Amino acid sequence: MENGDKSRQELLEELVKLQKEFSSLKKLHRSVSSRLNILSSEDPDIVMEVDNNRVYTWANDMGFDFFGDDVIGKEASKYFEGEQETYNKVKPLFNGKDDDIIYVESWQRRRDGEKRLLAWWCRPLIDKKGNITGALSTARDVTAYRVLEERERFATRIFSQLPSKINYRETIQKIISELKDHTGCEAVSIRVKNNTDYPYYEATGFSDYFIETERFLCVHAEGGGIVKDENGVPVLECMCGAVIRGKTDPSLPCFTEGGSFWMNSTTDSLPEVEAKFEAINIRNHCNKEGYESVALIPLKAGNSIIGLLQFNDRRRDCFTEDLVEFLERIASSLGSAIARVLAEEELASANARLSDALADLKESQKQLVKHERLSAVGRMASGIAHDFNNTLMPILALSDLLVQEPSMLDDKAETLLMMKQIHSAAKDARHIIQNMRLMYKSDDKSPNHKPVELNDVVSIALGLAESAWRKRIHARTRISSRVDLGVVPMVMGNEVELREVMMNLIFNAADAMPDGGILSVSTHLSHNFVILEVKDSGKGMTKEEQEKCLEPFFTTKGAKGSGIGLSMVKGIVASHNGKLEIKSKPGKGTSVRISIPACDDEVEQVEYDLEGEPIRGKRIMVVDDDERSRESIVSLLAVDSHAIDAFTNGSDAIEAFKKSNYDVVITDLMMDGIDGHEVSATVKEINSDIPVVLVTGVGDQVSKEHIKTPDVDVVLTKPVSTEDLRNTVRHALSV
Repeated sequence: MENGDKSRQELLEELVKLQKEFSSLKKLHRSVSSRLNILSSEDPDIVMEVDNNRVYTWANDMGFDFFGDDVIGKEASKYFEGEQETYNKVKPLFNGKDDDIIYVESWQRRRDGEKRLLAWWCRPLIDKKGNITGALSTARDVTAYRVLEERERFATRIFSQLPSKINYRETIQKIISELKDHTGCEAVSIRVKNNTDYPYYEATGFSDYFIETERFLCVHAEGGGIVKDENGVPVLECMCGAVIRGKTDPSLPCFTEGGSFWMNSTTDSLPEVEAKFEAINIRNHCNKEGYESVALIPLKAGNSIIGLLQFNDRRRDCFTEDLVEFLERIASSLGSAIARVLAEEELASANARLSDALADLKESQKQLVKHERLSAVGRMASGIAHDFNNTLMPILALSDLLVQEPSMLDDKAETLLMMKQIHSAAKDARHIIQNMRLMYKSDDKSPNHKPVELNDVVSIALGLAESAWRKRIHARTRISSRVDLGVVPMVMGNEVELREVMMNLIFNAADAMPDGGILSVSTHLSHNFVILEVKDSGKGMTKEEQEKCLEPFFTTKGAKGSGIGLSMVKGIVASHNGKLEIKSKPGKGTSVRISIPACDDEVEQVEYDLEGEPIRGKRIMVVDDDERSRESIVSLLAVDSHAIDAFTNGSDAIEAFKKSNYDVVITDLMMDGIDGHEVSATVKEINSDIPVVLVTGVGDQVSKEHIKTPDVDVVLTKPVSTEDLRNTVRHALSV
């Protein structure tokens, strides 16, 4: 035996020792394995072990349940089908570069073929020498959790774009499209209440034929009318109608507590439902079109159902209970939003109808106001005609006498006297016409009020009205007027409207005194308000009549009155920031008091100096297609030694102006062909320094701003006197 060699006895002792250690380790291994199997079988997670070749060497019970009993000995890559990128993320575990836990998520096919999303936590296995021998991985099925997360994100996205009236239909279209993508259903639609029915509002994936045949739900009688139940509610067909009317039965598996209907096989399950819903005509068109999976989700707004969401697919088993509950949540918010928009649209429609009705009312009031004005004109017509005929009497009689008896012209003194009488009567006639023009000239209704002499308004209105009531009232009865116009400042107002106010008050007073009486009109200043007061000694009003007299269409005149006169007065006074007060007693007459703010400052009156000797010897062009008017102007100008060229139309006048020099052009406004505005514009284009006078017979009936363009220097209103023409020429040459 060599030195250093162990004796046999020593070797046997070592062998016995190693056998005891192996036996102890074996028992320990069995104990650890037993405890590991107990733990792994109770763990809901999957636990898998692979060696360095990425071959599965061990699995717990959950691992075998998921991957199958034959998973041991197979490469892990087989189970990462289509997930190579995810699989590559765990490679660092086997090359010693990373001993930390690696987290990955991957879609993997379960033993029954269904793909599930697994979350993996992977860690390397290292022996005592530090060598990597494999990896131990724990996996958890997070499919439901991720689906829930995705639904929450989807719901948030849908809720953020719930429809408003601004983009209502566009948003509904987008939501329907997103619901189709999210559920994976072949076809999705939405029904929304419209009058008595619930037609499809938007749909995607359905055929045109299906939409057309299933569009409406109301049951129609043979005569075409809608069938209603005992409560007067329209009867709806099909399962859509049952869901909308809330006629569902949660005890059946195809209905939910939320009132939805869902089914994953219409072929197998629908006959049973039809048997229990005999009262409802279930068309079964979905099944006839091949749709096996159908879900009908009510759109609710509070306690009302305003429509439904419909999901159809030809595949079976497209819906789960949790998916339907999720869709009910979406439908609840969508229904509230749609109901809000529908309410806004109905309000807008009602407002539009109200606006139309208001427009019709305003038009009716406008026609009544027009009628009232025409009535006033008619009431004044006979009186004014009487005055106008009286004015024409000396003109016609004396001129006729001079024509029939030429020898009277020899007596110059007598002839001059007669001519002065004719001239005075003609001026009176012009005054009557001017007053009528002022009374009824059109107005642009500009909101900008201008300074108005209220006393002048009162005087003109009284003058016109007096003629009317003198003619209308019986000869034995008289209305006497008492006028007391104080010294008052101007008011800011609309002259046309103020004249209407005055005429209404005067005629109301006259109507209140059918047997005659006293009309009192006065103005005075009080606390910076100009006060206009109109009183009559007529029959007065009762307290009830006084309370209603300012209401539109209220009248005490019976069929003779329109009932808008005083209401129109009230509106006009209010638009002038004024006050209207009425006091009346039966048998004691009525007093109407109007207060209008006086102008803050004295309005500057700008007048041209028209005094002095006539201007003579100018070259003047006269354009007028009316011979009498043209010759009259020529004769008046000739008195002052002017050189005059007269033309019957604008075309000839313009050609002459191009060839000659003139100091003044006088043109009529209304002419055939080229009118006065065109003549003035052409004159100014040729020579802007030449003054243009525009002569018109309607100058007092419309505002001068409507006549006087930048090309017109002066507007002259017919009829024209010598003094008018001289002053106009002087003013035109001074501009």
